[in-house]
Amino acid sequence: MSNNLERNTEVYYLMYFKNKTWLLNVYIIKSDSNEYIKKSEIFSIIEKHLSLLEQNCISDEFCYFRTGFAIIHYGNRGVDLTIWHIGQWDKTYEIFSCSWYCYGRDTNNMELLNSAEPIICQYEIVLLSKEFASIANIIKSMNDFIDFRTKYYLCYKEN
Repeated sequence: MSNNLERNTEVYYLMYFKNKTWLLNVYIIKSDSNEYIKKSEIFSIIEKHLSLLEQNCISDEFCYFRTGFAIIHYGNRGVDLTIWHIGQWDKTYEIFSCSWYCYGRDTNNMELLNSAEPIICQYEIVLLSKEFASIANIIKSMNDFIDFRTKYYLCYKEN
């Protein structure tokens, strides 16, 4: 027996949010490939949770680039949204993530997950691997800390 690592996934590269202060690749995973979810609804969920992230999950200790990716997973039991983004502390690049979940499709009442809850599932591993490999390549090519977003944009521009 083998486990499947892929589900129906739509990708929107280089999407701006919150008046262009955030740049994210957006991955939409669906357990039911026939389920219809409006793109505008998905982007609204992301906008709302970026505001919550900024209110509750940002520290003065770090410099946040507000650049990265979001995975919104419409699974069998519920919906999970995880936002991964890059920043820096001193001369080190850092990766941050926040995840919210709701049972069913009640996306108006998603709850921030704590460290006892999973942040990824098997269907997200391949996407994370791809994104982390791109981020690692960008970091290797960096000359200074200022141009991460530009290099991230150029990395995905052709997609």
